Amino acid sequence: MAKSIKDLQPAEFWKHFQKITSIPRCSGNETAIREYIISIAKDEGLKYAVDEKGNLVVSKGGTEGYENAPIVILQGHMDMVCEKNKGVEHDFSRDPIKLKIDGDYLKAEETSLGADNGVGIASSLSIMESKDLSHPPMEFLFTVEEEVGLNGAKFLTSDFLKGRIMLNLDSEQEGDFFVGCAGGLDGEIMIDIIKEVAPSDTRPYLVKVSGLRGGHSGLEIDKGHANAIKVLNRFLWNIMKDTNIRIETFSGGSKRNAIAREAEAVVWILDNKLELLKDKMKQWEQIFRKEFGKTEPNLKFDEPVTVDEISSRYVLSSKTAQTMLNVIYALPHGVVTMSRDIPNLVETSTNLGIVKTDKENIILTLNHRSSSATAILEVAEGIESLAKLAGVKYLRGPGYPGWQPDLDSKILGLARETYRKLFNKEANIKAIHAGLECGIIGEKFPGIDMLSFGPTMHSVHSPDEKLYIPSVEPFWKFLVELIKNVK
Repeated sequence: MAKSIKDLQPAEFWKHFQKITSIPRCSGNETAIREYIISIAKDEGLKYAVDEKGNLVVSKGGTEGYENAPIVILQGHMDMVCEKNKGVEHDFSRDPIKLKIDGDYLKAEETSLGADNGVGIASSLSIMESKDLSHPPMEFLFTVEEEVGLNGAKFLTSDFLKGRIMLNLDSEQEGDFFVGCAGGLDGEIMIDIIKEVAPSDTRPYLVKVSGLRGGHSGLEIDKGHANAIKVLNRFLWNIMKDTNIRIETFSGGSKRNAIAREAEAVVWILDNKLELLKDKMKQWEQIFRKEFGKTEPNLKFDEPVTVDEISSRYVLSSKTAQTMLNVIYALPHGVVTMSRDIPNLVETSTNLGIVKTDKENIILTLNHRSSSATAILEVAEGIESLAKLAGVKYLRGPGYPGWQPDLDSKILGLARETYRKLFNKEANIKAIHAGLECGIIGEKFPGIDMLSFGPTMHSVHSPDEKLYIPSVEPFWKFLVELIKNVK
């Protein structure tokens, strides 16, 4: 068993992956990682270009015998989802990711790992530097802000790339070839706040639910993971009458495309009702643990603590609080429909990713996904109807297209043949319920032939993210051989 990344193979891949984890690259902060990639391009004498959004493309000529071969694009995104456990001191703008090997997995200590999409960056850098690999002319496309709405891909122009074969290295199960993906649509609900002075005989306490698995709101939306926002909201909705609590703030989740792992509320309560509140928390913790079973074994309500020093001494009016609780309770979350054509594929889903309370509004951030352009609109329209009934605002955000499968794709046929010869077994052909940049790139570059694959990783977009080390070597071996076979 390897004790250090330096012991792992392929060495060139792991060298770059380790370096990447030391470079800040939260969405919107890709300057340092882009400069690192450019420094390697310069060292290798490779041409590169950066567009106004910050996307980067590096070009490398084909090796001997590939002078007339078509250009192959390797594509990945430079940013990562920056998540950490509550209370962890880690500044993603400057601190390196702390890596640890746990059996067959590479993990980070209390933060997201960034294998999504550090794997794609490390793979491209390894081939950019290679001196002994046979390959056709290459373009290495590194996009920005993928994790916050595929923004980099949306900015690409038709003259930025010359290739018309693209390998997207942003999938998460070795041996699976993805040939289609869901489109996405964001939305926000805005609830106007009316405030009142907190009753003089009450004190503020922080009520918090934590310990949930969270995860990617596309890849893991069908796993039955609890949403911390929905859990805490249901609890508050049920205890309002018995405890006479007043709510000051409600917050939870941190990313629109991640299932909320934690949520908290500042509530004001009479001192003689505190023990009742604690009893209710224990009761509901058991209810939720029974409902979610092994899916959420660590779900818990933290002991309520007084927060006099940070309280504003103003609470939501009873009407505002009831509107908020009713809207959150009524909002759909999770799988809406399964595909009627592809077994075990989610067709349509919605994720309540974030709730926050500012001075004037309670803001709910939503992310809808579907492989059907009309079904995703149905979800958005249903939520808009709910908002109208509740007398609150719903703002429909920007969307992005899906990627329709082409089972007659030439690169897919070549990939299946290559995989079969290498490993004496068939690859799995799938579509993914997540937003890949392939959907947007396919729309911007008509006729481009695309395939997405990668090594195995779990719980991306969360501090539980882990990369399955034994899957990296076969992923790399296949990638190198597939490129070699494009002539």
